Amino acid sequence: MKKIAVVIVAGLAAGSISVANAAAGDSTVSVGYAQIHSGGLKNAVEHYGGLLNSASDNMAGEVGGTIPDGAFSAGADKYKDPRGINIKYRYEFDDNWGVIGSFTYAREKYDGHINLSEPSGDVSGSGKGSIKGDYFSLLAGPAYRVNDYVSGYAMIGLAKSKIKYSADYAYNDYGDSENGSYREDRSRTSFAYGVGLQFNPVKNIAIDVAYEGSGSGDWKTNGFNVGVGYTF
Repeated sequence: MKKIAVVIVAGLAAGSISVANAAAGDSTVSVGYAQIHSGGLKNAVEHYGGLLNSASDNMAGEVGGTIPDGAFSAGADKYKDPRGINIKYRYEFDDNWGVIGSFTYAREKYDGHINLSEPSGDVSGSGKGSIKGDYFSLLAGPAYRVNDYVSGYAMIGLAKSKIKYSADYAYNDYGDSENGSYREDRSRTSFAYGVGLQFNPVKNIAIDVAYEGSGSGDWKTNGFNVGVGYTF
């Protein structure tokens, strides 16, 4: 048993030496795919989509009666997570320790519309709108190389989430007409954090996988990013 322990320790020591020779002073740049889930953005999209669906259901009951078939239409995009890009830079000070920085940007847009047009032209109306969600984060922290092939890291920083609402409408009801627009921007800057792993399957190539989260309540986000990097 002691001999096995000695062999294991010797192997780890040899691995550490090889890491020192291969990693000290190295830099790694990785670029990859990012996907962020936002509970508040999802709630907003589902809320306004529900209003349009409700209006559509109500109008459907009138089709063929006071409203001719084909005179009304409405629809809204369903929620999907914002997607974007992640960029990381890592520098290795010595055999094991280094520092890593991360930038993430993700975005998604959701559209909706409602239209009513009677053949007589006496009653008509239309509206269209959109909800845009943007996410930015900037994180940094220590990185630790376990061996030639695997490293782990943890980061903290700031994230900014933005939700932008916009809508335009117009209607005519037997000569009584109106048109207008609505705009609202909401944003929140929150503490953010992330953890991840980098794998070096072959020399000079890195595969990066990470989780990051930020905020609380309606501004809480969580997501992941996966990238490929080059070590030089």
